[in-house]
Amino acid sequence: MPSSPERTEKPWLTSSRARTLPATEEPGDVMDDGDETVYVTLICDERAYDVVLLDCGPREMDVVRAVRQVTGLSLWHSRVLTRQVPVTVLDTWPEDMADDAVAVLRSAGARAEARQKPESDESTAPPP
Repeated sequence: MPSSPERTEKPWLTSSRARTLPATEEPGDVMDDGDETVYVTLICDERAYDVVLLDCGPREMDVVRAVRQVTGLSLWHSRVLTRQVPVTVLDTWPEDMADDAVAVLRSAGARAEARQKPESDESTAPPP
């Protein structure tokens, strides 16, 4: 059976908002072969951004390909998404990755922007 081709990782498809790192040992700790490694998750307080496609422009097929490249969706789903403008293409992304995605969409001829998500307010009740 042929092996599957290696996937190239795209920087805008990975999230760097939470990373898991091994915890450091205290001085004097003795680690036996039976000891388990303790992991700690660090979460930063970066603001989240949404990538919003506002208009496809005259080069619709180029924008469909750019949406496919940024989101990883199929060509058909990317076309459906681009025909629903204005539409949120990516939801809750770090600023640098959202800006990279906007640059890819704009290079294809689309009007797109990264919108900062409002901070969640604990005093507002969730919708029913």
